This record gives sequence, C-alpha cells and structure tokens, in this order.
Amino acid sequence: MSWIHRNDVIAAIEYLMNSKVLRGIFNLTSPRPVSNAEFTKQLGSALARPTVLSIPGFIVKLLFGEMGDRLLLHGQQVIPKRLLDNGFAFQYEHLNDALRASLR
Repeated sequence: MSWIHRNDVIAAIEYLMNSKVLRGIFNLTSPRPVSNAEFTKQLGSALARPTVLSIPGFIVKLLFGEMGDRLLLHGQQVIPKRLLDNGFAFQYEHLNDALRASLR
C-alpha cells in the first residue's frame, strides 16, 4: 500500500515546480510502501488503540474477485523512482514516523 505524508507532498511539488529540467509525471508516494495489515497495525499503535479484525482473504476474493484481492489485500506498491533518481529527499520515509508527526 502506497502512502505519503502531507509535508512530503508539499515538498515534492515545490521541488518539481522549482526545477528547470524535471517534467512529466511523478509518483508522489513514500519510497517505502507497506502492506494493508502493516498500515493498520502501525495506525493502531500510533493512536494507542486496538486494530480492527481483518477480513479473511477468501471472503475478500468471494465478494470482490481477483481485483479485490490485489487492491484490498496486497495494495498497489508504487515507488517514486523518478523523484529518488533526481535527488529528492523525503522527510518521512517510514510510516510510523509519518503517523506520529501527523498526530502531534
């Protein structure tokens, strides 16, 4: 599952707008995607609350088919390759840091 902290979105947009050479499409996501289960676990930890029970994979497949399995259970793991290749530095690469900063 791809995610990004709002400060990194703003910084990336500013970085791209100020560049004289970078053009085209850029993925604005953290360079460290996580699984849906990991996201839920870390969010629960950051909120100091228990996480909700997960739905078994076979039920997701039954209700939503193969696409549901790919999107809901595995997610899309997009990497910001062009940003990284061009030297952009993320402030929040790790989900737990981003969640804690967002909850301050």
